[in-house]
Amino acid sequence: MQKLPESETVQINEYYARISKKLRNIKYLMILLMVVSLVFILWAYRNRLTYDNFRYLLRDMDEAGNTVVSSDSVYYTANDTNNYLFFRGDLAVASSDGVALHRALGSRSFEDDVIFKSPSVAGSEKYMIAYDTGGTSFYVYNSISRVYNETLERTIADCAAADNGNFAVLTKNNIGGYVIRLYDKNFRLSGEITRERYVYAVDYFDGERLGIFECVSNGITLSTDFLIYTVGSEDIDKTVRVPGMVLECGKTSDGFYLLYDTGLSFFDNSGEKVISYSFGTSGVMYADAYGDAVAVLLDENKIGSDCGVYVYTAEKQLYSAHVDSGAKGIALCGDDSCILYDGKIVTVNDGEKKETEIPNGGRKIIRQSKESLIVCYNDYARIFEVE
Repeated sequence: MQKLPESETVQINEYYARISKKLRNIKYLMILLMVVSLVFILWAYRNRLTYDNFRYLLRDMDEAGNTVVSSDSVYYTANDTNNYLFFRGDLAVASSDGVALHRALGSRSFEDDVIFKSPSVAGSEKYMIAYDTGGTSFYVYNSISRVYNETLERTIADCAAADNGNFAVLTKNNIGGYVIRLYDKNFRLSGEITRERYVYAVDYFDGERLGIFECVSNGITLSTDFLIYTVGSEDIDKTVRVPGMVLECGKTSDGFYLLYDTGLSFFDNSGEKVISYSFGTSGVMYADAYGDAVAVLLDENKIGSDCGVYVYTAEKQLYSAHVDSGAKGIALCGDDSCILYDGKIVTVNDGEKKETEIPNGGRKIIRQSKESLIVCYNDYARIFEVE
């Protein structure tokens, strides 16, 4: 290496050298203080550093689907009890062997080995709840891990989750009635609602309003009282009665809808009916909602007719079309009704039908986005584009 001439030798400034040395010593001192503080905290709070408290800290640590490892398919264990939920951009699979979340249909995010006899799942933008219908335990998850669980004294009939983190658990009581346990996003029990009549489901409109489905019999026919309850209130806000059993409830931009055995009704935010559609003698097979529209697949029970798909809003019926029997599900993607059959997806719009060939054996169809669908098979799921 060539030696610099004496005149070009780097001169060390003693003033800045002393400052550099002091800063280096301060850095080491800060590291030492941090380690000492950490050791002291671990010792002082050793009784409170539990696994449950660590899970509690994870309650707000969510992660969106990881598109870096995304795939068009994902594989899981075949099980007759598999129950599927599209949760925060990922596919959750609950079965008798446990709960697994698959990140953007790619790598598995987590797997929780819990035991279910009859697994069910409910989800929102905040939490997913897995529970055993007729059992006593439920488990709450975010997109990273289990964050809460509880075992109750009474059996669980239904669960519901709100986008703000509130959730509700419907249980039976000891005298033949029902109790709805209300929880906030921090898993604190915020209240209980006791009902004497048969309550078969609960669902949230938004974070603060809960819908309670209560069966009413006049000795000949069955009806449902849909009770609107604001969390924290002393009384039920409003009761809406519809014929038969409610099959599905959902929020629209201006209110909500109720799909029941014989028809579909739209309501405004105050609970006043806007419009109703009757299905006559046709039976509801499948339904799905997107935005303010609801698609219903009906078995029309008419000679020479198979099935019909109908798409409704609170303003009008958008369109209808006749389709073949043998459907296994429906998903509404924008204005397109996508119907799952064995070996194909039939896409229906106003006056148009298209078919997309897929592998045989599809069990459930789920909307991933306006342009794509997830078809769940016995031991794997695959994404298909909407044609």
